[in-house]
Amino acid sequence: MIIEIKVILGGMLLGFAAGLMLLVRGQILGCSGILFRSWNVMTHRPNVDNILFILGLFISGIVFNYMQTVPNPISVFKTAPWVLFIGGILVGGGTYLGSGCTSGHGLCGLSLLRKRSITAVGIFFPTAIITSWLVH
Repeated sequence: MIIEIKVILGGMLLGFAAGLMLLVRGQILGCSGILFRSWNVMTHRPNVDNILFILGLFISGIVFNYMQTVPNPISVFKTAPWVLFIGGILVGGGTYLGSGCTSGHGLCGLSLLRKRSITAVGIFFPTAIITSWLVH
């Protein structure tokens, strides 16, 4: 399948999933929020729906890795594991400080025209481009 078609289909699936979650559960499809809410601190119990969602993300990533015809981006860029680890810590801290992640602000917040999300995306998108340019 042509890469452009895969990108378009992937975007459509993300939009469908975000819209479905908003309609069915009344929640924004924000992965950092889902991860944060996967354990209820008040009752000390897991939120099974959120844990299954996170598990689905991991499984779909593994399945995609075996199905792809394009080389793995990590192997192409030869990114050192410590760089990935530090990047993960910075992204996690940023999503906490920014009250959301790219899926929550970028997919859902922008489509709902929320000023907070427009501001967040206006900051993290150019920052990501500059960081990628500097690192690679």
